[in-house]
Amino acid sequence: MAFTGKAACLGGALRPEFKVYNEAIVENAQALAVTLSDGGLRIVTGGTDTSLMLMELA
Repeated sequence: MAFTGKAACLGGALRPEFKVYNEAIVENAQALAVTLSDGGLRIVTGGTDTSLMLMELA
């Protein structure tokens, strides 16, 4: 059962619309990083090239 789920997930990742969706996620994460930085939070990673970022909260 788990193999079938992984196959379905990977099959979806091969579709062109997945790339468009993922690019939108990265653009949103970059905008969020800029907004948080402008608000005074320090982005430890200096920004983001993916959907992940590391912030210093203390």
